[in-house]
Amino acid sequence: MKQRVKKLLRTGFIFIVLTLIGLMFISIIKNETLTLQWISDILFSEFLVLLALSSFLIIKEEFLSKIKEANNDKGNDRNKDNISKLNSGIELLIIALPILLSSIIIAFL
Repeated sequence: MKQRVKKLLRTGFIFIVLTLIGLMFISIIKNETLTLQWISDILFSEFLVLLALSSFLIIKEEFLSKIKEANNDKGNDRNKDNISKLNSGIELLIIALPILLSSIIIAFL
């Protein structure tokens, strides 16, 4: 479990690096200066997108499990599937944590 969380946190940091590389290319193409506020805003927007996606994923799977429960009465299979899908939403939140923290740190610089 610890290794899985570490991999997800590394993925979050990879997202940060890729975002910074993309912002550098955009600033070079547009001949604009890259400010800390702009970087912080972009990272926070990226966090909000991941937060919305994870929330949607969790709500969607809960809704689908309710529909499946109404159609079928297979409790054990549904619970295992529901837990794995719930974990995928939580995984997105774990990926988003380093992005949020870096956005906050950059905003206070």
